[in-house]
Amino acid sequence: MQATKTTRLIHTGYLIGLLCVVLTHPTLSAEGPMLIVNTPQAEIKVDRSQDAKVLRTVKQGNRFWAFATTENWYEVKDPKSQQHGWISREQASPIQLTAEQMQKINSAQETYSKAMKLYSSGDRKQAVQLGLQALEQVKAVHGKYHPDTASVMSFPAVAYHELQDLEKATSYTEECLEIRRQVFGNAHPETAASLNNLGSLYVTLKRYSKAEPLLKESLNLARTQLGTKHQGTVSAMINLGSLYEAMGKYKQAETLYQQILSVMIQNYGKDHYRKSVVHDKMAKLYLQMQAYPQAEQHMQQCHAIRQKSLGETHPETVNALHERGRIYVMQEKYAAAEPIFLKCLELVSSETGENHLQTTILRDNLVMIFDHLDKYSEAEKLMLKNLKIRRDSLAQQHPDLLYSLNSLGNYYFARQEYSQALPYFKEALEITQKTRGAEHPTTAVALGRLGNLYRMLGKKSEAEPLLSQSLKINQKALGTDHRATIQAQQNLAALNETPGDDPPAE
Repeated sequence: MQATKTTRLIHTGYLIGLLCVVLTHPTLSAEGPMLIVNTPQAEIKVDRSQDAKVLRTVKQGNRFWAFATTENWYEVKDPKSQQHGWISREQASPIQLTAEQMQKINSAQETYSKAMKLYSSGDRKQAVQLGLQALEQVKAVHGKYHPDTASVMSFPAVAYHELQDLEKATSYTEECLEIRRQVFGNAHPETAASLNNLGSLYVTLKRYSKAEPLLKESLNLARTQLGTKHQGTVSAMINLGSLYEAMGKYKQAETLYQQILSVMIQNYGKDHYRKSVVHDKMAKLYLQMQAYPQAEQHMQQCHAIRQKSLGETHPETVNALHERGRIYVMQEKYAAAEPIFLKCLELVSSETGENHLQTTILRDNLVMIFDHLDKYSEAEKLMLKNLKIRRDSLAQQHPDLLYSLNSLGNYYFARQEYSQALPYFKEALEITQKTRGAEHPTTAVALGRLGNLYRMLGKKSEAEPLLSQSLKINQKALGTDHRATIQAQQNLAALNETPGDDPPAE
């Protein structure tokens, strides 16, 4: 009997797990027809002989994918035993598609192609609806347990992930894995891809106990099927390492990342960009472990590789440099962090311009550094510059504008230059009341800042209603025992005391 040719609908886009890419090889098409058992029961045997040992007895209507054919036998994989076996042509036959079914499959392909085009153009919502339509068309012909069904089902899984509907993405990915286990068995590359996809989704959803066995299985499959040096195996190792990080199993993650670094050097050499990705992950892992010298070493190597492979001004290179500075800050090595943040500001400014909003964030970092190094005049200049840029570029209610106003107010308050702090705290309060409402805890903070400032200026009549309102808001929103409520009570009580040098309550 001539095997009928079926049309495969392949979706090769796999979900991205955490910060790394899952198995990157394209979906592999199995060769051969989809079989259906056409006798009351059939036997799957270890070899092509009537007297061979029976692996499993199956009932009429069961479906299998034929991986190879001979004149009298089909080779299939038994999903339960994970063994290749043989079923006779007398007991099973290819599923023949009628003209009507072929028309439905062609229609499904057209719908699927439209969905992919919409997806590529950015219209995710319309694309996923067409993808679901194509899925139903394929299921109507092939049923649930068919490779094409799994392939088309992977599309809404990816699309829903992009749309941040993780529950729906998980549901389709779970079903996709179930189908691929049934059709291809547990050791097939498409099954491995689904394992990785689902495991990564579980990590995102913090369902770690569900994710771990899947990602372990995926890694074992990758090592067996692809080898220890394959990029797909490396990606599976990164996914499992990321899971261990999330679970707080830092030593297991460290072991995996060290193995990955060794493979990267063997595959690409010491200066390849991909090696920088692993250095970045290791630096962040060591930060969580508070192993700062190791974190510093790996981030330095990450920066050096990116500088060489991407260029000094590339955003990823600048980000690695910025992370080096952040590691110094976490160790309170502010003098070491200063030249790094200055260099970041120089590089970003040269690319985006002095007045770009991205540069304001870098200046905020430098303000913090200058403050710790007692370089107050330099800090003041940067804060004033940032405020002007944000006034010109942002809406009045933008959080970054509020940040600049409060930063300057706090700066002048700390230096006891209360009159200079006043306009900044007043404007910050007005914006907060408009954006957050009169009874929001953030409004209570702004009221407390301004009330304390009036207290320091000796203006009790202006301070009292502000501090009283701050206390009422906190009592109502946070309760009487909350730290902010207690601080508000202390602020109000301090009205009758001699003004001190305490900063505004946060």
